Amino acid sequence: GRATGAAVSGIGLGGLLIVPLTSLLVSRFGWRVSYAVLGVLGWAVLLPVLSRLVRSSPEEMGLAPDGGPAASTAPAGGAAVGWQLRQAMATPSYWLILMAFFLSSMGLFGVLSHQVVYIRDMGLSLPLASLMFALTAGLGVVGKLFFGYLGDVIRPKFAAVFCFVAQAAGVVLLLNASSEA
Repeated sequence: GRATGAAVSGIGLGGLLIVPLTSLLVSRFGWRVSYAVLGVLGWAVLLPVLSRLVRSSPEEMGLAPDGGPAASTAPAGGAAVGWQLRQAMATPSYWLILMAFFLSSMGLFGVLSHQVVYIRDMGLSLPLASLMFALTAGLGVVGKLFFGYLGDVIRPKFAAVFCFVAQAAGVVLLLNASSEA
């Protein structure tokens, strides 16, 4: 729950920071220069951060996988405890969960990828449309953290349904928005 929410909140954080920066760069330097600047910035910022944070295995940090037993007390033959992927894929629940998240993501990302243009078509400026997208991304961070926490407090399937309903409500609000005050 919370761990997953924290892990995926980086998606919204990227939108919160990168979209306004991209808007500023494009409006001042054009898309070609902006594309190059963002590429160099990505390499210059992400590579040092990732090289310090990403590890190939928990053992590199002196830890056992998922808080499990040390290698010397693992089950015979190194067999994993719990569900194997093949077993999970044989259940209807696996496919229902997969389809729910896939279809939700398809619908939501289809709307989000056109949000700035949609807002611009309402007559608002590019900086304001980008700011509104950044606000959406920022609220996405809060939502991911909240629904991750909620998944730890109530049954995860109810948290997922609540999340899907909230996303649908947000899309309906966006589609009914107008630029008139």
